[in-house]
Amino acid sequence: MNISRCFSHPAAAIALLVMAAAPQPERPEGVLQVTTCAVIGDRVFFDIGSTELRPDAMYIIISAVDFYSAYPAEITLQGHTDDHFPEEKGEEVGWLRAEAVRDAFIARGYPFELIHTASYGDKRPAVLGENEDAWSQNRRVVILVENYLIAPPEPYCGDG
Repeated sequence: MNISRCFSHPAAAIALLVMAAAPQPERPEGVLQVTTCAVIGDRVFFDIGSTELRPDAMYIIISAVDFYSAYPAEITLQGHTDDHFPEEKGEEVGWLRAEAVRDAFIARGYPFELIHTASYGDKRPAVLGENEDAWSQNRRVVILVENYLIAPPEPYCGDG
């Protein structure tokens, strides 16, 4: 089965791959809670030195909020920077980036009590290197999903 044809958002397909929990008795029948953390690949990128959301970030945020509103999850927004800042300033910029994404999630109606923020500054680079290609991949907020609630998919996913 081609799982990518069954879901409009890649997080749905990945969520199914990480489901490992047994059905929870306090949940409605057919709804599972996944306690495994998973990075779903959604990253919001920033311009150098900026904490302002770029236009392309809104597509990611809108898609994520729409999906997670249907399948609620606790999320942690992890702010990161490239290595152009002193350590203390880099951590502050990471926080501001995570908070900018958090504010956009809340503005779209996502429950604030399900959102956590963290900053790693330049301590967890996605790409190593001393060039703009590497730095641009490190100026980001990663959306980490925890305690995912999801109902099983419909048995029919499209033409066969």
